[in-house]
Amino acid sequence: VGGIILQPLLASQWAMRWWIIPTVCEALFAVGGLAVYRHFQERAEKHKIAERRRYQGVLLQASEGMTLIRSLDHLLSLIVHLLTMRVRVKHAAIYLWDEKSKRFLPRAARHWKVKEPPTFAGQDPLIEGIRWIKGPLVTEELHLQARGGHTRLHPVVHALKSLDAAVLIPNFMEAQNSVKPGRCLGFLILGDKLSGDLYATEDLQVFQTLANQAALGIENARFYDELQRTQADLYETKKLVDMGRMAGGMSHQVNNRFHAISVMAEVVKKALEELGDPAALDSAKLKEWWARGLETFGKIWTNALRGGDIAKKLIKYGKPSSLEFKPIPITVKEIATIAYELSEGRIDFALIDWTPTIPDGLPSILGELYPLGDSISNLITNSFDA
Repeated sequence: VGGIILQPLLASQWAMRWWIIPTVCEALFAVGGLAVYRHFQERAEKHKIAERRRYQGVLLQASEGMTLIRSLDHLLSLIVHLLTMRVRVKHAAIYLWDEKSKRFLPRAARHWKVKEPPTFAGQDPLIEGIRWIKGPLVTEELHLQARGGHTRLHPVVHALKSLDAAVLIPNFMEAQNSVKPGRCLGFLILGDKLSGDLYATEDLQVFQTLANQAALGIENARFYDELQRTQADLYETKKLVDMGRMAGGMSHQVNNRFHAISVMAEVVKKALEELGDPAALDSAKLKEWWARGLETFGKIWTNALRGGDIAKKLIKYGKPSSLEFKPIPITVKEIATIAYELSEGRIDFALIDWTPTIPDGLPSILGELYPLGDSISNLITNSFDA
């Protein structure tokens, strides 16, 4: 176009050879344009490779620390967060095997738009496909294979599309770490990349490494959770044994309170019977009996409160402990008081030289009152037994 527009000017200078100039310019632009295109294409490819290496490095680094995370929910949330934020996929989800329901259930997801995620039994086609493929399931690749004649893949592809999964990464527990070799703990679901790029082989290798490390982390988190529950059960069992011992000592104290109440009530009853008609008494005598009656009822009230306190100790001590740690500000004096009250039902302090001394002005601490009091009580009881 430029040559046609400039033809009169070029013809005046070059006569019949005017066409040489636009032809040479077109050749230069064609060669130069191709070189510029290749230059920017190479830069774009290098940028993609650098970005891919960066998030792969982040995922590999994160996978090394997964076995240190004790909370299963926190671990799963971390995985889907890393995949969506670092790899920049549209969505990510995690399925785990649930032993109670005997199905794979969705446990964590981010940006996943599947409203009612399906669950899968161990014999479902998708799970069977995971077992015999034993590697990442790329939906598009399996779709092409299914169209090429692999009819066995049709239900697998259908299940992947129902999950809106571009890639599915299974996590297997290896034989040396499991009683059931090669069992599938669950799988990761990844949507398409936000950039529109395809998943490279290196991506799938990194994801598989991440899944394997996640499998170890999941097993560790489950083991830690089970250990906590076992410890809680043992603690509750110990508390029941201790309550039996405490009940023996405290029953004597409660019986003493009831005996004192019954004796004082009997004294008041007999005194009132011997008193006769109150109207016949002079005011001084009436005031004397009135004062003695108030004093006696005060003692009855005090012993009743003391008996109630003893019962409350047993009730508080017998409450099931929560697995969740809920610290509150407490003082050393409060802990020592609880420890003394708990120990009262186990040992006879009259048999030992017991002088508790707690300095004033000690700072408060964050903790749980009754477990700490129980720990100190155990030290007191063990010292008495020794």
